[in-house]
Amino acid sequence: MKKIATLATLALITKSSFAVIFTESFTGSFTSGNLTGITINGFIEIDDKGLFSGTADTNPLTTGDGSLLDLSFDFGDGLGDTIFFDLFDDLEPLATFSGQSFVGLDYFGNNFNGEQLDILYDAFAEDALSGISVVFEDFGGNISRGTLNLPTAVPEPSTYAAILGALALGVTVLRRRQRN
Repeated sequence: MKKIATLATLALITKSSFAVIFTESFTGSFTSGNLTGITINGFIEIDDKGLFSGTADTNPLTTGDGSLLDLSFDFGDGLGDTIFFDLFDDLEPLATFSGQSFVGLDYFGNNFNGEQLDILYDAFAEDALSGISVVFEDFGGNISRGTLNLPTAVPEPSTYAAILGALALGVTVLRRRQRN
C-alpha cells in the first residue's frame, strides 16, 4: 500500500510540475501597403496546463488543453502613433502549441478606431516557413500586409528545473523500492 501511495504522489507531483506558462515573442514588418517597412512587435502567453500540446483559448469551457493568458501586437502608423491590439480586441483568439512549441495562431481583432488586424499561422501549412501572415486594414480601407518571424522553441529554465526535479524524485522512489 505504501508503494501505491508513493507512486500516486509521484504522479500528482510530476503532473503539476510540468504545468508551464510560456511566452513567445514575435517581430516582423509590413512588406506591402501604406505601412511598408513598419516594424510589428507582439507576444503571446500560454498556460499549457501540463498537457504540452493542444489549443489554448480565452474560454476555459471550450477546451481543456490550455489557457491563452495574454496577447498583444503593436506597430507604428508611419505618423508617429502606435497602433495596438490585445487579447480583448478579439472574441475568440486561438493559439496552438505542441511540446512547448508554438504551432498555430488565429487572431482577428478590431480596435476602437475601427481598424482590423488579422494574424494567421499554421505550422503544418505549405507556406509555414515563410512566417506568420499579418493583414492590417485601417479605418479608411487601406490594407497593409506583412510577416512575423517564426519564434524559436526554447524551453523556459523552469521547465528544465521541473524535469530535473521529477527525475530526481523518480530516482529516489526507485532506490527506496530496491531497498525494500
